[in-house]
Amino acid sequence: MAVPALVYRDITKEARDRLRKALEEGRLTPDAYLKELKKVKPGEGYWHENPEIRYSKPAWFIPNNKVLSPADPALITLGVGATTGELPIELDEGGGHGEAFYLLSKHSGPYEFEILDQGRTYKWMSGPIHADTITGNALRPFILPISAFFNTKGGTRNVMFKAWNLDAALPITIRFSMHGRRFLFHEAEKDQDVPRSFFEFFAKDDRGLPIFLKPQDPILALGAGASTSPDGEFVAPSDGPIVISKLTAWTNPVATPFKIEIKEFASGRSMSAAEMPISGDHAFGDGQYPGILAQPYYLSKNFRIKFKLTNIGAVPADFYPVLSGTKILV
Repeated sequence: MAVPALVYRDITKEARDRLRKALEEGRLTPDAYLKELKKVKPGEGYWHENPEIRYSKPAWFIPNNKVLSPADPALITLGVGATTGELPIELDEGGGHGEAFYLLSKHSGPYEFEILDQGRTYKWMSGPIHADTITGNALRPFILPISAFFNTKGGTRNVMFKAWNLDAALPITIRFSMHGRRFLFHEAEKDQDVPRSFFEFFAKDDRGLPIFLKPQDPILALGAGASTSPDGEFVAPSDGPIVISKLTAWTNPVATPFKIEIKEFASGRSMSAAEMPISGDHAFGDGQYPGILAQPYYLSKNFRIKFKLTNIGAVPADFYPVLSGTKILV
């Protein structure tokens, strides 16, 4: 949530406190106090500049590829079957805390990537995730189910980016970033107008983390004409519950139609009435237009979801489904 430029200051309590103090100090008689108190209108106040906005700045957090691309360190070039290794997305204490809201990517071919937060013991991802399922662009960004907060109070915070080229024939280029904000807490600490609650909010990094799940064998290669995959599974992590809110999938060719059956492993409960198969475009979108669940889906640790996916297109195709949500830190 963005920091508002203006805030409303309710002066009702201030006025009542001022009158009470005057009564206690003998500057008002009890009758005069009651008379003045009746003049105080509940909710009376005014709008004024929010001092917090001075120290909350928009920011882009970008992998630094300066070793291999010194002239353009934001550009990543990957050969066929190549990987980047770990590229740093550096957040330093002098620059302030970081908070990412969007994942953005411009790429010439298919790739998987992984975010490795060295400041946390929790993982964002069950493994590398296909970029087309969880990234967008400035017009249609992929909005994280919960913002990713990077607390740099203890010093430099390194977040690592790693990418794999999935194109079997061609090299690809990648430009990746996370867009959000930077909180300049060192400067804010010198401003007496900034309330302590602002520092307390940003000091907490235990509100939750984004989480992305893919099947153990994520790329399903299916023939044309109602070819169905073997049973696949999504498995929740073992270190705490999660809440799934978005469904996305990559298909090659693009927009190949499919249907899917989804069941809970333990109970056998189907996600559709009468166990009817679900049209893929009724549940799954992509990184720019993700499918949004009407009711977020709570999964306890190690919870297993079974699925079968059927290609109902006219040509053979590859499918790569992903679940996105929030890891609850307990």
